Amino acid sequence: MKIKKYQCYILLAGFLVGIHSGRIAIWQGEDPQPKAVLPYPADLLPEADRIALENGIRLDSRADLTRFLEDFCS
Repeated sequence: MKIKKYQCYILLAGFLVGIHSGRIAIWQGEDPQPKAVLPYPADLLPEADRIALENGIRLDSRADLTRFLEDFCS
């Protein structure tokens, strides 16, 4: 699965990456609504990645978010 480059530079700080309505989503801070929902179904990911996203992946900085999303872009 490839995420388009422009989607990999979402400017958020202090966030959680997980799954919302079957798609990869990003939450900022404690807001219960995702700030971004990527148009890619989580069920297309390898099982280990999907399980990690189901549990939520907390990232502390915008740089961490960028690195995480670049993994999906490469």
